[in-house]
Amino acid sequence: MIIELKFDILFIEISWKDRCNLQGGSKMRNSDLKRTAKEKLSGNFLTVILAMIIVGIVSGFPSTITQSVARGGSTELSYVFSLVGILLIPIQIGYLRIHMDLSESKTLDLERIFSGFIDGKYKKNVITMFVMGVFVFLWTLLLIIPGIVKAFAYAMTPYILADPDFDDLSPTEAITKSREMMDGNKLRYFFLGLSFILWIFVIIITLGIATLYVGPYMQQTMAEFYFDVKGVPQSRTSASSGMDPLSRKDDEYYD
Repeated sequence: MIIELKFDILFIEISWKDRCNLQGGSKMRNSDLKRTAKEKLSGNFLTVILAMIIVGIVSGFPSTITQSVARGGSTELSYVFSLVGILLIPIQIGYLRIHMDLSESKTLDLERIFSGFIDGKYKKNVITMFVMGVFVFLWTLLLIIPGIVKAFAYAMTPYILADPDFDDLSPTEAITKSREMMDGNKLRYFFLGLSFILWIFVIIITLGIATLYVGPYMQQTMAEFYFDVKGVPQSRTSASSGMDPLSRKDDEYYD
């Protein structure tokens, strides 16, 4: 009963803050984020797709080997490859940096994929992502929904790790910064992810081929979302300034 009551209070608090955030009109609509993402990707798709493939191969290899070894009965060896997978997490942060560079209209450089391993960032990146995973897991032990809520709250952590503006933050500070950014934005983030549901079906129907388009599109949209909740110059949000963010119909979420 107590847990259920706490969850109800948590849900009401999230809904109220997110509603107030939308009424404030200080953020871009999800449809604007998606449109901006398409504009940024125009002429850069091949580079981003190549980056996605490289990251997919590097990140997916340990997981594939782990599953094969586990089926073969070698539990100890599967643990080793699982650990390797954890140690390779910074390459995913590097991939986010590619999309963030594109969001900031910077020249794309595939070497940025490995930015999470250099300049003394590797240890902090691994520790931060591990601690974040532990936090989400512990919240999930209470109930599934609170775990999902906290996953949303910590969703900007990888972007913060990839952002040079926050290089001085410790692992727990980076997670806390994400929670602060997502305060009042979790429902918006949920609906942004939900707006890609039809694209997920397209991926299934095309046996994964559509991932070459949908993957970069989704990641670029999330990069735009990050800069929006981080706080950016007015020039990035001019497209939505002066307009009621609740004036659009719900079908804008499925562009």
